[in-house]
Amino acid sequence: MRGLIALLLAPCTALAEGGAQEYACEVMGCMGEECLAQGSVFDLSILPVQVRADGTGDFAVALEGSEHPAYQIAPEGPLVWTEGDGTVAFLYTPFDRTVFTLHRYEARQESRDVATSHFVSCWVD
Repeated sequence: MRGLIALLLAPCTALAEGGAQEYACEVMGCMGEECLAQGSVFDLSILPVQVRADGTGDFAVALEGSEHPAYQIAPEGPLVWTEGDGTVAFLYTPFDRTVFTLHRYEARQESRDVATSHFVSCWVD
C-alpha cells in the first residue's frame, strides 16, 4: 500500500496566502483494486512552495513519512503529483473542500496497469 495516503489534497487556493495546511482524513469509499479500508483515518499536510494569488502553482504534499512535489494546475484543481514508483495522482474537490476524490494511476511493466479512486472526507486538524 505504498503511497496510499497520497490520496488527498485539497486544491489550494486558500494556501496561496498562508502556510502549511494540516488535515485529518477518513476514507469514505473506494473504486479500484488497491483500496484503503473504508473508515481508515490518516493525516496529511499541504505546504505552499511557490503559489500565485489564484491558488495555482507549486506545493509539497507530506504523507506517510515522505514528501512529494505537487502542482495545482487551475484555481479549482486538480492538485497533481507523482510518487517515487511512477504513480501519478490527481486530487479533486468536486463538492465543498472537505470531500475529496483522489485518482491514482500506476503504469506497470510486468502486469496490467492499476487505477484507483478514493473518496475521502477531511477536516482541518
